[in-house]
Amino acid sequence: MALLQIYQLNEFLICIGVNINITGRIAFTAITFLPPSGHYLISKNVNWKYKDYLLWFGLGFIFALYYIFTPDAVELVNCNPFYAMYEYKIATLYGWYYLGNILHSLILLIVFLSRKLTVGIKKKAALLLFGYALLLIPVGIMVYLVDPIYGGAVPSIMCKYAIFLAVVLFIFSFQYEKK
Repeated sequence: MALLQIYQLNEFLICIGVNINITGRIAFTAITFLPPSGHYLISKNVNWKYKDYLLWFGLGFIFALYYIFTPDAVELVNCNPFYAMYEYKIATLYGWYYLGNILHSLILLIVFLSRKLTVGIKKKAALLLFGYALLLIPVGIMVYLVDPIYGGAVPSIMCKYAIFLAVVLFIFSFQYEKK
């Protein structure tokens, strides 16, 4: 949640004209670690025996270093009350990293749900999958069905819809028995 809040705060600062060179880099550094954090949560909850989340965090660290040390890595194209549209260097590579991480997490959840497990464990995994669906389906509709111009605003739009995932994660956190 803190990473999402850092991004949202910096996006607001970008839109009101506070040094995009600094705020844009902070924003992108923060959201770089959202997918690996989600993958880590999923890996731990499905008892995934591989520590592939370390790879995702490692790649995230490389992107974060890039955004921290590259002054013109993020440029604001458009800003309105609903989203900010950016032009950022290495966008395609970053997109593959970001969405690839999310896709990998979804595949892990789907494979896990296809196994014979207790109802309680399946319920938790299904809840996580539902949260990701609430995040990804509206963004996919906006970018692929409404207007491809929204492609430049995917980071901003995803962070708006991430509030639904956050609510699901809040509910998810109450699915564990107290010890």
